Amino acid sequence: MTQAIHITCIGVCNVDVITNIDDNVLTAHNLPKGASALVDAHKLGYLLEIAEHPTLRAGGSTANLACGLGLQGLPVTFIGKIGGDSYGAIFKNDFAQYNVQFPLNADHDRQTSTCLTLVTADKERSFVFSTGTAGWFLKPADLPTLPDSIDQIVCIEANTTRMPTGYSAEESVFTAALIKYGHSHIRMFVGLNDREIVNGARQQMLDALTCPNVTIMGNLSELLALFDVHDMAIAFQKAQESGRDFVITNGVDGIYLIGPDSLDHVSVPELSKDEIIDTIGAGDQFAAGYIAAMVAGKSAQEAARAGTETASDILKQIGGRPRPKE
Repeated sequence: MTQAIHITCIGVCNVDVITNIDDNVLTAHNLPKGASALVDAHKLGYLLEIAEHPTLRAGGSTANLACGLGLQGLPVTFIGKIGGDSYGAIFKNDFAQYNVQFPLNADHDRQTSTCLTLVTADKERSFVFSTGTAGWFLKPADLPTLPDSIDQIVCIEANTTRMPTGYSAEESVFTAALIKYGHSHIRMFVGLNDREIVNGARQQMLDALTCPNVTIMGNLSELLALFDVHDMAIAFQKAQESGRDFVITNGVDGIYLIGPDSLDHVSVPELSKDEIIDTIGAGDQFAAGYIAAMVAGKSAQEAARAGTETASDILKQIGGRPRPKE
C-alpha cells in the first residue's frame, strides 16, 4: 500500500525571515504573541528593515510538512506560488534536498512572500505577513486533478482560506479543495495553522467537517477557535459530535486524539529549555511524523508518538524544516 501512496500538499510559499526580539517589540507594534498578524506591505517592509541579524529559511506550514514527509521517503508534490525573485529561488531550490516535486511556475509580476518570524526569549514564535505577495495568489484553477483513491492524500492549511488575495473565503482555494477532493475517497488532512486565521474563516473550516475522510490537525487554542468556545471539554465534545478525527497538540501537556467514540491522550517527551532553539515548524513536523506513521499502518497512538519525535527534533533546530540526512 505504501508504494501506491502519493501526497499532495497545498499552501503558502514563503521565506521565513527569523529574528530574535524582546516581548516589548510585539507590544510596541500591536502584534499578537504566538499567532499571526496580517499587516500591509508598508508595515511589513518597515519591520523587515529593523529586524536584527535575521536568518533566512524556506518556510510555509504545509511546505514544511511536505519536506518532513519527503525526508521520510514518501512521494510528495507541493502546490503553491513563488515570485520570480531571489527569494523564490531560495524557496524552490530548498525542495530539491527533500525530494519534493514543485510543478507550478513563478508569478513574475509579484514578489515571493516573506514571513517575518519573531522569536521571543521563551522560544515562542509570532508571525507577521502581508497577502499582497505571490504566495497568496494561488487560485482554485491551480489545484491538480487527482485519482479518486484512498492512496491519494491531500494536506492543506487554513491559510488557503485567504487565497487568492481579494476573493472571499467562499471562493477560496480551501473551499475549492473541499469541493474537489473532500467528498471522494481521497484522504484529507487539514492543518488549522493559527487561531487568528481560524477565527477569520471559521465557517469554511467547519465546512471541512462535512467531508467523510478528513482529519483535523492543530493545537488546543486553534481547536477552541474553530468551535468558538473557551472550555477544552466543550471543544472536545463538539469535535466528537462532528463525527471526524482530530489530532490536537497542547505543548508539554501532550497530544489528544479525538474520534467520534474515543478520546485518548499521548504524553510527550520532556525537553529542557536549553535544548529548544525555537518553536517554528513544531506543529508541521509533528504532522509529518504522524501522517508518515499512519501511512505505514501504525495506530493513531503510535503515529502520535512518532509525531512527538519529529517535533522534538525540529525544536532543536533553526527554522521549520528538518536537516536532510547526509
